[in-house]
Amino acid sequence: MQIETSRLTLRPFTEADKEALFKDNKQPSWVRHVAVEFYDVNKPCASMTIRLKSSGAVIGHVFVNRKPELADELELGYYIIGEYRGCGYASEAGRAMIWWAFEKAGQKVLSAVILPENKASRRVIEKLGFIQNGSRRFAYDVIEHEFDYFRLYHTDHLPGPEWDTKTLYQPEPMGSFFDARAEGYNKI
Repeated sequence: MQIETSRLTLRPFTEADKEALFKDNKQPSWVRHVAVEFYDVNKPCASMTIRLKSSGAVIGHVFVNRKPELADELELGYYIIGEYRGCGYASEAGRAMIWWAFEKAGQKVLSAVILPENKASRRVIEKLGFIQNGSRRFAYDVIEHEFDYFRLYHTDHLPGPEWDTKTLYQPEPMGSFFDARAEGYNKI
């Protein structure tokens, strides 16, 4: 499996990719513990290395994986090496993985969890169309933390890994939908 975007190539994460990612000493410890997953049509999980097309440099990691702390919901996660942050690579890789999860792996919903202080990651998730749906508490680095919890529902056909840049699909504003449902549940 390989996914191409205008600037990136996403391919299955391998043991050899770890060294390139570990050169960033500000890297969070979870990157070291991410399981190396390979494409399997019966298992909608993918762990991909992000490479720049222009140079072939490994610049990060993106994945869609089952999250045990979220009752095995599929979680979208990503990590970009420090020197490549702020260039839109996380959003570009995230769009490609959303397309894969919805259009190739047949999933209907993705989740994301973010530490509240991680404002940059929150901007990426919201840019990708995820809507905050409360918070969840679980261990991270052996310490319990409160995470902001986001969800994205598959609501339309996504034409390709770069669907957002072609303006063929705009995420539906689902916030009002969740607010209306919450009000309805409070009345019961």
